[in-house]
Amino acid sequence: MTKQDLLEKIEARKQEITAEESKLAEFREKVAAFIEDIKSRSAVYALVKNLSIWKQLENLIGGD
Repeated sequence: MTKQDLLEKIEARKQEITAEESKLAEFREKVAAFIEDIKSRSAVYALVKNLSIWKQLENLIGGD
């Protein structure tokens, strides 16, 4: 394997990582928007706020 081959593989992997980071950021934004939307609906929020999965979602997004 030549140095050029390695550099090409490194560049391809960098592009893959950038694409994955972009998808993750978009997903995070959507989850954060979803959490805020649910919080604005008091009846729904009262039902879900004590669920362990809800608490995990808030922790992942950095909510309180």
